[in-house]
Amino acid sequence: RAQVAIWENDGTTEVACNRYVNNDDDVSITALGLTPGNTYYISVDNNYSGYRGTFTLCLTDAADYDFYEGAYEINDLDNWCSADGEFTTIGATGDQNAASCWNTSPNYNRWFKFTAVSSNATIEVQRGGSLGTIRRVNLALFEANGTTEIACARYVNNDDNVSIATSALTPGNTYYISVDNNYSGYRGTFTLCVDNISQTYYSIASGAWNNGSNWSLVSHVGPASGSYPTIGDLARIEGHSMTITSNEDLAEVRLNAASNNTGLTVSNGTLDLDGRLMLTNPGNNFNLNLTFSNSTVNVGNDFTVNRNGGTATVTATISNSSVNISDDFGIFSTAGTGDNTINISTLSNLLIGGELILNNTGGPRSLISVDNSNLTISDNLAYTASADNLVELSLSTGADLYLEGDIQRGSPAYGDLSSSGNSSVHYRGSTPQILATGGSGTGDAITYESLVINNSSSLYPQVSLGGALDFSGTLTLTDGVVLSSNSNLFTFLAGSSVGSGSNSSFIAGPVRKIGDTPFTFQIGENNKWAPLEISNITGDAATEFTAQYFNNAHSDIGSIKSPDPNGDMTAVSSVEYWELDNTGTLSATDLTLHWKDQAASGITDYSTLNIAHYDGAEWENLGQDAIQATDPGSITVTNVASFSPFTFGTTGTNPLPVELLNFEGFVKDEVVSLNWSTASEVNNERFDIQRSVDGVNFETIAAIAGKGDSQKLINYDYTDINPIFGTSYYRLQQVDFDGDINHSPIISVNFEIAEINIHPNPVDEETFRVQLKVGSQGVVKTSIISPDGKVIQSKSFEFEPSSFQEIKMSTEYIPSGIYLLKVNMDNATFIKRLMIK
Repeated sequence: RAQVAIWENDGTTEVACNRYVNNDDDVSITALGLTPGNTYYISVDNNYSGYRGTFTLCLTDAADYDFYEGAYEINDLDNWCSADGEFTTIGATGDQNAASCWNTSPNYNRWFKFTAVSSNATIEVQRGGSLGTIRRVNLALFEANGTTEIACARYVNNDDNVSIATSALTPGNTYYISVDNNYSGYRGTFTLCVDNISQTYYSIASGAWNNGSNWSLVSHVGPASGSYPTIGDLARIEGHSMTITSNEDLAEVRLNAASNNTGLTVSNGTLDLDGRLMLTNPGNNFNLNLTFSNSTVNVGNDFTVNRNGGTATVTATISNSSVNISDDFGIFSTAGTGDNTINISTLSNLLIGGELILNNTGGPRSLISVDNSNLTISDNLAYTASADNLVELSLSTGADLYLEGDIQRGSPAYGDLSSSGNSSVHYRGSTPQILATGGSGTGDAITYESLVINNSSSLYPQVSLGGALDFSGTLTLTDGVVLSSNSNLFTFLAGSSVGSGSNSSFIAGPVRKIGDTPFTFQIGENNKWAPLEISNITGDAATEFTAQYFNNAHSDIGSIKSPDPNGDMTAVSSVEYWELDNTGTLSATDLTLHWKDQAASGITDYSTLNIAHYDGAEWENLGQDAIQATDPGSITVTNVASFSPFTFGTTGTNPLPVELLNFEGFVKDEVVSLNWSTASEVNNERFDIQRSVDGVNFETIAAIAGKGDSQKLINYDYTDINPIFGTSYYRLQQVDFDGDINHSPIISVNFEIAEINIHPNPVDEETFRVQLKVGSQGVVKTSIISPDGKVIQSKSFEFEPSSFQEIKMSTEYIPSGIYLLKVNMDNATFIKRLMIK
């Protein structure tokens, strides 16, 4: 008797729920429209104590076919049937509306979808024996909105198979199937069958596509049909080579190399498929050839190559053509010898609307080569192989790969991406991406000759390194922050280069440069771009420099050298610093720090600005040998031989903004007290006190005026008299008079003060009072629980924070004995012992 619910992060606002129908049901639940980055809570319960027990919890970010939005997609429409009893209405809920012929509203419907390849379709739900246990079937077909009905049917007798047929579909449109049953006692498994092909044509001779003498409606050795495949039809080619030189539109094309001379050529023509394009070598020793030349090919579903044996090759050549695949393009190899090769050349464009899948569990090598052409993958590039040198994507001679998903590899990480001849890989997703690195085996690796970061996601970071990257090419930072780490280090090898960054595109984390040539580290943090430049390096090819920028104060900004031969500094920056370390060959270098916003860096007086270096104990003044006195600008010192950390210093009045010494919070006298201190302030208008229940989404609950400009210790405090019950999070938002904003570190405070009293206890009358005082506003539920775990009585009511409130409860009809009083509030539970005389 399982019961499941999903809640917002307050634990009380319901998102979705579902429960058992029969005692032993598995229960599934789907929540739609969640907000990425938000926290959600799952509650699992059971009905009554006798049904308590163990369970397994499963979670996926893909919607279940219990909902229209998670409909199971059917790609094979040629008289397809699912596995026997593959689907079930057990555990399902009702979704969308009922069809006109159903005799109930949706109860337990499951959803399926397909993109039509012809106007005709037959859909059947089969049951009985291994086919399924469902009874009283309801079936419907809807338009793409899931509500406009195309056709429906339902059972007459309990154990009927149910089917619908229509000729009103539009090829290329998407349609939805809803399968339900009447009442809970009739739920069960079922088999689904769909046929959406008008006619099947078989090649019987090589030659022109539009010659009816080359096709049969019976078999590859059947009589000529006198017609040829067109809209809604499936064309099967085996043992013949067909040529298209005009515009052809049909459902699907399937080539099978079970006989010699199997192929298809599209030359100076157009091929529009509403469904799939499939190439198969089932294990025969015959070549299979596909050629697109000066043509346009549109595939409305998947393009798949299946290699199951044989000694011959499967070859596809795309030259000066445009090929658009709506879903996945996959090469699947299990056995055989002789490579599977896709050649894309001569200003061609291959657009894949789904994944590019290179899957080799045995057999020959699968290679896709792109030369002077564009390959766009709207989802992942997915490699799977049993060894190295089996699956490869090769880019050469100005080829461009536009990747909107990730490069995925199994374990071991087989799969090769090679780049040469001024080719480029563009990470241009709209969601966060993982930048693939490394490899496995002796031959497989991910290499980039030119790498372009152009990710438009609103989530930070936009791109994360999937491992250490040794980079020898050219990096272009267009849009998106790249996150590195000490273990996932971005290393620029000798001969590599990087273009200019921006506030929206830089590398956050450590970056290493090898060699003695000048280099600018395009680094930053927290949406702040802060380059560091090295030049005039004394070293050799083994010289290594590693740099990283930190958008916060160094842990020690109070220890300043005095006297200092270059002049005593009055302050160092309290908002930022850089680390630069030298390994390999010991070297010296000229060092330049860049600012992109002088106000944010607290720079007002160029003449007294200097570079400060922390020697491990105190900050020393390196002075300024050159300065670009502009905004943005930079400052340079020469012949630096001692490294890490560096920041801006001043011998004058450069403000180098607010220096926050500490920020802490604690519970005191049923409130939350917040304290913080600053060592100096410049241009500080105010502190906004912000609070959050999840540490992600903050609201401002108060504002405290700053001191403007100050060079002395200032203490601040604030009392939150209405804190959130449980764990809450606080941060300071510091606002300058010119509108610049900085945030403090986040702290957490656990507020769980609750006072619960029972009067009288023991209870010797018909009623007693429960007195409560809690920390936040909401709903409280009180329950009397018997010794065997049964709920005898429950009451719920609204309560106010930090004030005593009472609720009366009755003992009438409750036998004398020892009970428990259970109090639920927010996400906390309290239990008191209760005696009834």
